[in-house]
Amino acid sequence: MPTKSVIPTHDLPNDFFRINRIELADPILFVGHHRHEFYEFLWFTSDSDDHFIDFEPYPVRVNQVYFLAPGQVHAVPGRRPTGYALVFSPDFLSSLPEEYLRHLFTPFLNDGIALGAEAVPPLHSLLTLLDTEYTGQRHPLIIQSYLKAFLLHIYRASEAMPVVTNARDQRLNKLLSLIEANYQSERKAEFYAEQLGLTTQRVNELLKEKRGFTVTQAIHNQLVLEAKRRISGGEQSLKEIAYELGFNEPGYFSRFFRKQTGITPEAFRERIKPVRGTA
Repeated sequence: MPTKSVIPTHDLPNDFFRINRIELADPILFVGHHRHEFYEFLWFTSDSDDHFIDFEPYPVRVNQVYFLAPGQVHAVPGRRPTGYALVFSPDFLSSLPEEYLRHLFTPFLNDGIALGAEAVPPLHSLLTLLDTEYTGQRHPLIIQSYLKAFLLHIYRASEAMPVVTNARDQRLNKLLSLIEANYQSERKAEFYAEQLGLTTQRVNELLKEKRGFTVTQAIHNQLVLEAKRRISGGEQSLKEIAYELGFNEPGYFSRFFRKQTGITPEAFRERIKPVRGTA
């Protein structure tokens, strides 16, 4: 029988934005696996042990930044690093007209960005302005303006993303949103091509060029991610998870999971217990 365990969910009650120093935050915010109901931007200012995003380890290094979307699972099981955590509500982020900034938080693109030396001073200045307004009058438009400038600097710091978006970037962003919203019911590239008014070949080329994987691979990534989230909760059997994710046979689900991850669902459930804090 699976261990009864619920992943804690952190929310943002009665607020739309918050700045935390990671090393000074309430320890409960970093104990074991936990979910977010908000968007979170992490900026590490010291080296430490790996942290985990959706159960995969990522390095904690000076001036390494990461983006977390609502529903993602996070854990910092090792030494607490120093740094900053900026969190904001989905409504607040959606108010930004620049869609490409919102797509910094695409859930299955978790590698983060290493900031160059030239990017750090302006970001520190903007962080000071954000903190001053947040601890003062908290005017939403002022905070939004500072946050937009902050994200633009982050966007520019990534060599993989041009600052000025174009029609191709907009199609890519829409494609990623469509996959995230429909991957459980629509698993063929033809559906997404039709939604974008492109051929299946062109849709795959677009995603492969910018992200390094095809539509089918993106759908598989989302399925594996959702499976990991449900397995980690400990409340459902693997058979229940398989059926809910659209697999007709639990055995097929197990083979699919192993092919994508290299381990069985049962082995994954055991592997995450030390980080989750269960016996």
